[in-house]
Amino acid sequence: MSATIKDLANEVGVSESTVSRALNDYDDVNEKTRRKIVKVAERLNYKPNAIARGLARKKTNTIGLFLLGKIGEGHPFAMKLVAGVMNASRKSEYDILLFSETEVRSDSYIQRCQERSVDGAIILGIKSNDPHLEEIKNSDIPIILIDIPVSGKKTTYVSSHNVEGAYQAVKYLMNLGHQKVVFMNGHEHAPVSKERLQGYKLAHQDCKIKYNDQLVLNGKYERDIAYQRMKKFLSLNKDFTAVFAASDLMALGVMDALKEVNIKIPEEVSIIGFDDIELCTHTNPQLSTVKQKRFEMGQRAVIGLLEMIEEGSNSVEPVLLDYELVIRGSVQSN
Repeated sequence: MSATIKDLANEVGVSESTVSRALNDYDDVNEKTRRKIVKVAERLNYKPNAIARGLARKKTNTIGLFLLGKIGEGHPFAMKLVAGVMNASRKSEYDILLFSETEVRSDSYIQRCQERSVDGAIILGIKSNDPHLEEIKNSDIPIILIDIPVSGKKTTYVSSHNVEGAYQAVKYLMNLGHQKVVFMNGHEHAPVSKERLQGYKLAHQDCKIKYNDQLVLNGKYERDIAYQRMKKFLSLNKDFTAVFAASDLMALGVMDALKEVNIKIPEEVSIIGFDDIELCTHTNPQLSTVKQKRFEMGQRAVIGLLEMIEEGSNSVEPVLLDYELVIRGSVQSN
């Protein structure tokens, strides 16, 4: 059993409050007494509990986790990422306080952090046109954004190499002989959409295939919208042999639309998604994809946040994680 403040007080011959004030650097404790208390604490291997330590340092050992938009509705992308956040925070003895979209709709994120006394926050699902983004950049509260390349006073981000991941996926299709690759992109307020579009364009450039913006659709990262957009596109144009989607959910929507009009996958159209959600291996055929390290993304977000919280440092360097092109049954040569 570890020593308590009472044990230290009895050993030194002072009150428990004196021990507590000495260990927390209050300046009204005699320096000689302080040194004696510290020496006894070291000898007895005294370790303050997390709550007491947090109160003394004006910390709550709590991280706010904001899940916004569709992400907060059980989105498949978020599941492993949240698991990574929970794993890393548990190891560091931090609690997680979950915020949903409805809780912050009328308030700023910083205001909610202050009201609930969190030490820092991780925000997932925020858009680049969010009215509170500038406030986040200038905040004194440590913030980690997921997939939003914004840095500020105590703000940084964790993301993947989106340009390179999209580039490799599209180039892979083109090397298989697919000259016309449809791109089902997300929405205009997601920086990852712009990055993956950039990768799509670079693949055209390197493979010396003319870029055609008529082959770029917008599925808003939703399966049903991607299905509707693909269905409309098919009514106007069937002159393509492959589809690259900026998310697996949209790729599944594309598959739904193709199957509805009896277009065979991959015999007639090959498909690659992005994320590697669990549903990829439960489709027929199984979906090829660009795998993001979502669990590690959550872990790295916590690690970066704690570096700012524990060390009092300003914004840490952004983290860009590697990807993996995973080829399954939804792709074949043209």
